Amino acid sequence: MRNIIFCYLVFLSAAALEAQETFPKAGIRDKTPRVHAFVRGTIVVSPGKTISDGTLVIRDGRIEDMGQKLVPPVDAVVHDVSGLRIYPGFIEPYCPIPFADLRTVRRAGGPVHWNPAVHPETDAGELLTIDSLQAASLRSQGFTCAHMFSGDGIFRGTGVLAGLGCGSVQEEVIATRVSTNLSFEKGHSKEAYPSSLMGAIALVRQAVLDAQWYRAISDMRSARAGSWMPEYNRSLEALGDQLSRRLPFFFETRSTLDILRVAAIAREFGLRIVVKSSGSEYERVEAVADAGVSLIVPVNFPAPYRIQDPDETLEIPLRDMKHWEWAPSNPALLSRAGIVFALTTAGLDCTEAFLKNVRKAVLRGLAEDQALEALTLVPARMLGVEALMGSLEKGKLANFVVASGDLFSSDAVVLESWVAGRPNTVVDRPGVDLRGVYRLNMLDRTFRLVIAGTRERFAATVRLGTFETPVEVSARDGVVVLAFGSDSLGAKGKLWLKGHYDSGRLSGTVEGDLTGSPTWAALRVTDLPTDSSSAGRTLDSVMSEITYPNGPYGWTVEPAQLSVLFRNATVWTNTARGILRNTDVLIEKGKVRSVGTGLEAPTGAVVVDATGKHLTTGIVDEHSHTAIEGGVNEWAQAVSAEVRIGDVIDADDINVYRQLAGGVTTAQLLHGSANPIGGQSSIIKFRWGRLPEEMKVEGAPGFIKFALGENVKQSNWGDAYTTRYPQTRLGVEQIIKDEFQTAKEYTKQWELYEAAGGKKSRLPPPRRDLELDAIAEILAGKRFITCHSYVQSEITMLIRLAEQMGFRVNTFTHILEGYKVADKLKQHGAGASSFSDWWAYKYEVYDAIPYNGALLSGQGVVTGFNSDSDEMARRLNQEAAKSVKYGNLAEEEAWKLVTLNPAVMLHLDRRIGRIEAGMDADLVLWSDHPLSVYARAVQTFVDGRCYFDAKQDTAWKEKIDAERRRLIRKMAAAIDGGERPREYRRKAKTPYRCD
Repeated sequence: MRNIIFCYLVFLSAAALEAQETFPKAGIRDKTPRVHAFVRGTIVVSPGKTISDGTLVIRDGRIEDMGQKLVPPVDAVVHDVSGLRIYPGFIEPYCPIPFADLRTVRRAGGPVHWNPAVHPETDAGELLTIDSLQAASLRSQGFTCAHMFSGDGIFRGTGVLAGLGCGSVQEEVIATRVSTNLSFEKGHSKEAYPSSLMGAIALVRQAVLDAQWYRAISDMRSARAGSWMPEYNRSLEALGDQLSRRLPFFFETRSTLDILRVAAIAREFGLRIVVKSSGSEYERVEAVADAGVSLIVPVNFPAPYRIQDPDETLEIPLRDMKHWEWAPSNPALLSRAGIVFALTTAGLDCTEAFLKNVRKAVLRGLAEDQALEALTLVPARMLGVEALMGSLEKGKLANFVVASGDLFSSDAVVLESWVAGRPNTVVDRPGVDLRGVYRLNMLDRTFRLVIAGTRERFAATVRLGTFETPVEVSARDGVVVLAFGSDSLGAKGKLWLKGHYDSGRLSGTVEGDLTGSPTWAALRVTDLPTDSSSAGRTLDSVMSEITYPNGPYGWTVEPAQLSVLFRNATVWTNTARGILRNTDVLIEKGKVRSVGTGLEAPTGAVVVDATGKHLTTGIVDEHSHTAIEGGVNEWAQAVSAEVRIGDVIDADDINVYRQLAGGVTTAQLLHGSANPIGGQSSIIKFRWGRLPEEMKVEGAPGFIKFALGENVKQSNWGDAYTTRYPQTRLGVEQIIKDEFQTAKEYTKQWELYEAAGGKKSRLPPPRRDLELDAIAEILAGKRFITCHSYVQSEITMLIRLAEQMGFRVNTFTHILEGYKVADKLKQHGAGASSFSDWWAYKYEVYDAIPYNGALLSGQGVVTGFNSDSDEMARRLNQEAAKSVKYGNLAEEEAWKLVTLNPAVMLHLDRRIGRIEAGMDADLVLWSDHPLSVYARAVQTFVDGRCYFDAKQDTAWKEKIDAERRRLIRKMAAAIDGGERPREYRRKAKTPYRCD
């Protein structure tokens, strides 16, 4: 008995709290309990659990009870929902507040982060305004609440979960600070940094490190009252609190590769990540599954392109055309891969298209239960509110929708949206469902009456022999009216059949230009026939293949690592053996097994007749900007050593394939030359079709880009760039010197901290600085410098500075005046990666000569030629040939300029650059002498896999043309079928190079 009384008191207390208000009330208070009972409906409790002919009871905004044969409370308003369905309210997981709608000035100054794009202290609960039109639009699609947050910046602050009812903001807020929100877009920040994707990633990493450090210092200060605090920073304090509370980090991305970048950040810092995706995850669904992050997936499926001028269709990338075909299948493929995801309206031009597109995804194979879960339980779990919503269970919020039928069928609509137990009418509830085929008797005749359409808008016809006419149907308040023209029946004007509906029978009186008021009756004889054209429809019978990458020349299956025997080739070994005629080379398991004559082919090996052809090691490009996404320069700061090219590798760049066709197999991807000290580079092999991390050379040493000259002092940047230090060559020297001195002091701080016991010492830890970490690695010999350079004075300056500060310059790149300082380069131990004959494109290269490479080589300097250009990289073999013409280099030495010597500069010559047993099987089979302008790559192997084959390339071109024609025809048919087309807008990609 005591337990019953206690529970009753708890219930009364909860009800009292529910009813309390802080606002004064004008007039008489309404204390009527908000109790409703929905009877005789189909209740979808949760995905896979449904109650037929059920009753749902709600009281004061909560679900009180539900079940079959449940007697409604005596104080409840009873709603008969026969023939209708009740679903849990959908949760919009991604609803950014537009920058223009932010109600308060977010950054009014004060102790905040130095970068305006970083504002984790922003609280959406303080900025929240609910747009009534947007809320109504979302309610029409089944949503009852939304996760809202600032939509501007990189660190955007915490999100709020709010109802979408018509109450005040105070009433609609359900939970505050439910998430931390991020993106790689700096938004409206006027701070130049970051100016690139890699800069944004570095800023995220550094901010998280700073917040962790700040939290540690704060905790130490709290433990020891009055201890010193280096600074007060609201932004770091807020982010540190969010990290300690383990809030989910909601991260907006623009591509599937961005998802992998976010996942790497999550692993580094142990974060709970929810990724707002781009909708193209089907292209790399296995990689996304392996990333282990949850997704918020848009359903903004693209429209077909308008096809007018056949020439214009050649501009449309094949990948974009395939995306039009595959995008609706994305949710189904994610589901099959076991990826947890929610669905969002984000990205739709019109919110009202949401349910239509979800239904399209269901037709493409997404299970209805999975779709419902993605709209209810999954977003609830992401936001940590599954105890409040996501399903219809006792005690949960009374957030639900009343629908006219199965919401995933084509004709169902949302009728009502109940938010915290308060109703919002979307569409007037329909009357009885009249749809069916009837036998209509009137005027002594028998007609066939067919009532179709939806319960909200019927479409009907009546027929007798050759007479057939449309019928207007209305059903309100139990009264049914059928109206149609009657001239063919011997009556004038319209006839109105008024009556009532009862158990499949319509009856009443006929009104019109008739004598008397004859009666009529219609008996339903059958349901409407099923439209078999749309029932059970799934994927189209003909779909494009998903390839890797998912554009032209992509693989369906990666080339196998086969055993291959090349017979009778002219082999350029780059060893003391020189060039070998009529020689065999065997490769197995990605390595060169043997080089000689008369080699036997192992069982199952592929034998290639290389008679008359030349076999060389793959070309190594020491200075490349291929396959870099989101900007090659982080130019906003003079020193950007914290950024990493390895974070932004674009594995899908078509230039990778094109350069394989030119014999390139390895490249160092370098930061640009906008900074005296630029970013960290990445060395990759051209494993076409692989993921970015899989392209990186395993165990490759770390490099970093430095630069001298006109670029870094912004000589040719224009009048708008005259304030960043340095603006002179003297300043360039000083900022490099200052950076190394600071790095030495930084290293000393960490050494003292570790010597004192580190974390056990209870001393404040030094702040970890990603920029200085990279410089400290140079001083420790763990990272090598590649320096953009031109004139002898600056080259000499950096050599002297390096020797003074205790580091070495590994490679001077470009170095067009290198012939003037060859002796100094040799003495310092630096390599030279130059151009063959680029000059006169700016003042500091006026002294360039085509003999530079030969002169440097003659002085014993390890010399190579690089591309610095996607276009030049396809013909580096011809660039090497120019050193034979200019400088009379031996052909073998000329070939080493683009193969072995760059491998030496990259400290990879123990693996690549030579053809001998044990080396990586990175080989190119040429049709002719490799230094000839007529030479073409017949096959290009990386790790023993043939990533380019000239015959396959020809076949691929024919296949691509056929695929484009098929997709164009399919788009044209879709447009003819009523789909609204879009115009193609060319997306030009800026080529990167650092002249």
